[in-house]
Amino acid sequence: MIFAWVFGASLAVWAVLKYTIGIRVTEEEELAGMDLHDCGIDAYPEFVSVK
Repeated sequence: MIFAWVFGASLAVWAVLKYTIGIRVTEEEELAGMDLHDCGIDAYPEFVSVK
């Protein structure tokens, strides 16, 4: 019973988020790196393979 309620509530919350603000970043932001997108700097520049 608890599992069904939690599953349903989580599904509803994720659906609302997906159709309002979105739950993914754009492909360009993903390729550039999330630390660059969120913080404005590269956290590990030595591991960047695409510039």
